[in-house]
Amino acid sequence: MMLDTTSSAVADTRVPAVVYRLSRALQATGVSRVVNRLVVPRLLREDRGFTAQETRDFRVFMNQLRNETIIDRNLRFADNVDEVMRLPFPGTIPVRMIFPRSTLKRVGEPHQREHLRRLGPNARLEVVEGSHFVHHTHAERILDATIELLELA
Repeated sequence: MMLDTTSSAVADTRVPAVVYRLSRALQATGVSRVVNRLVVPRLLREDRGFTAQETRDFRVFMNQLRNETIIDRNLRFADNVDEVMRLPFPGTIPVRMIFPRSTLKRVGEPHQREHLRRLGPNARLEVVEGSHFVHHTHAERILDATIELLELA
């Protein structure tokens, strides 16, 4: 089961390490709280599928986001996608992907379709309304899809 995951068809998106180090300094000084209060609501708008509560929650999360583990993960992001792209995936394994329509609009459906193609003939994409926080708003559908998936195994 995949919920609004990164497509292995996504292009290289490396961010220089200095950007993460700067964001860590901004967090330590409290500047990121001011920046997040201004930036997050502009990025996580209703027309992109986010509720007002999700925007508030995400802003709080962003205020605590930068630590060495997260920075390391972000610095390795493109390498991790490249590594996954090189791995074979058995086409006999059933895969279900649940994606919010807002992600498909933002990232582009071709990336997800290419990712599905790589996963083989038993991979299916289900599009639902909502934002990246699909696990908050579609828990029952995720449960049903998981049970369906397990019954295929």
